[in-house]
Amino acid sequence: MSDLAIIFFPALFILFFLLIVMLFVKISRDVVYGVYVFIFLASITEMPHLPVVGDRLSVSDFVMIFTLLVATTKGVLFSKAPKPLILIDQFALVFILLASFSSVISLIFSENPNPERSFLFMMIYIYGYLCFRLIIRVVNDKEKLFRVFLYWAAGAALLTIVGFLAATGIYKPAWTYDPIIMRINSTMKSSGQVSSYLAPAMFIFIFMSVNKWLSFSKRSMMIFLSAAAVVVMMGTGSRISFVILIFTLFYGVFTVLTTRGASVRRSLLIISLFVSVWGFTGYVVSVWTDTSEAYGLTTTSPFERAIKIFSDNSRENADASEVGGTRYDEISTAFENFHKAPLFGVGSGMFSSAYSLNEIHNTYVSILAENGLFSLISFSIWWLLMFSFVYRSGYASKGDNKLMLKLALGGLLALAVYQLTTNGMRQRPFWFIPALAVASAVVLRQPPQTEGTLISGKQYR
Repeated sequence: MSDLAIIFFPALFILFFLLIVMLFVKISRDVVYGVYVFIFLASITEMPHLPVVGDRLSVSDFVMIFTLLVATTKGVLFSKAPKPLILIDQFALVFILLASFSSVISLIFSENPNPERSFLFMMIYIYGYLCFRLIIRVVNDKEKLFRVFLYWAAGAALLTIVGFLAATGIYKPAWTYDPIIMRINSTMKSSGQVSSYLAPAMFIFIFMSVNKWLSFSKRSMMIFLSAAAVVVMMGTGSRISFVILIFTLFYGVFTVLTTRGASVRRSLLIISLFVSVWGFTGYVVSVWTDTSEAYGLTTTSPFERAIKIFSDNSRENADASEVGGTRYDEISTAFENFHKAPLFGVGSGMFSSAYSLNEIHNTYVSILAENGLFSLISFSIWWLLMFSFVYRSGYASKGDNKLMLKLALGGLLALAVYQLTTNGMRQRPFWFIPALAVASAVVLRQPPQTEGTLISGKQYR
């Protein structure tokens, strides 16, 4: 090792250690900083060769666990939720209690109990709820809401840049790119999958790209960042990512164009939309009509994968089992065996052990099969209450607040659609996105003392 390395690496370690100490001191003073950093780090939290993905602890989780400990000692975690969110918080708690109870029941009555897996999943869901519980209590004014969205946008920008380099082939390290099937790895070593983190964040990009308080250069940068995010979403090669991408773009643009009284400049967005639709439609049509080669896992480009699968299935009149593949087998097995444990299910995370299949790639069916009918009912009421509250708050608001709440509703919808093809409760976005959506509704529905916009940072009479 050279003399320079002997000096450099210890200095780098000391600097990193000091930054960690400063962060923890900051969180100790105000737990909301832990929320900011957690949401940012939920984009890409691991360095290469550290295979920490899925339901295991990541860097963002260590930050949040410390934040939860501080919030507990300060009594923040046990404080009352904002009045409009009390019922929402209560049904979230009921769902978690029922899901935990189902895990306990499965351990007692199961023929092949798996205590480690049951306890792991039970703790994952409890941890997710605690994140939700904390966020709706501490993100309680415009300044905090502004900051948390900026941290999320920064995380989405990081994810977009790394994903864009991998998807375009400019730089394809093993931790972002699958050399066999050519897709960006579905998790990209991200705490949550690309779609669940990035697609809802694109609504922030869209809002910032039209906000008149930002300069033309900054709005243009957000347009280019949105375009790069589209490339990343396509590069995952996921059908649900493709569907959510289309929904996000059209819902976001339509909302911006039709919301009156917002402080927006639409010209740049309209021009970008025209160019994008023209180019994207041409690309989709060319791939859809190309019959020279059928879809192949290792031969079809990830950018063509979703279109090619939809195209081939439509020509072959494929039935549900062929379209759904293993996901269809999982869901059909869940319904066929529902009568065996209808009320409390087979226990959180226990479907694969009970029926020798992969986990169910559908959050709603997974809750029904693993946690039972009571859990699904409480979950459904919880999410319907959130949708209703965000929608009603947006309907009653005006100007920028109305636009932001409509986009928040879009983010919640995108997340809900994504749950159709994944078990999302192990992913961080499943918990923090609904929390931010309802927190936004609480903050932005309040009659402001002075008018203003989150992005401008200015207040004017």
